[in-house]
Amino acid sequence: MKTSAKGSAADASKQDDPSQRYMSPAETLVMETGENPLPWTAAEQKMFEQALRTYPAGTAERWDKIAGCLPTRSKKDCMSRFKELAEIIKAKKAAAAAAAAKKK
Repeated sequence: MKTSAKGSAADASKQDDPSQRYMSPAETLVMETGENPLPWTAAEQKMFEQALRTYPAGTAERWDKIAGCLPTRSKKDCMSRFKELAEIIKAKKAAAAAAAAKKK
């Protein structure tokens, strides 16, 4: 009985240890595979946009720093998201230009 009581106390102290950070399933997935296949959340998108403003083009190790701001996303995820958004913006600009040209 003493060993089970000690085991319980040890388990409880591990759970109470503030230095032990809980990792979400998404963070675990990024750590294990280097990618997060889940759709981007609005909160992740907002953090991503802020990180892009904080670390503009030309910043040394930019994508590592940006990924460091998003614990649920890897460097590869961030780079892919940036390319995806750039293509969406490019397509919207092309559609707007085509619509403007059609009106003339």
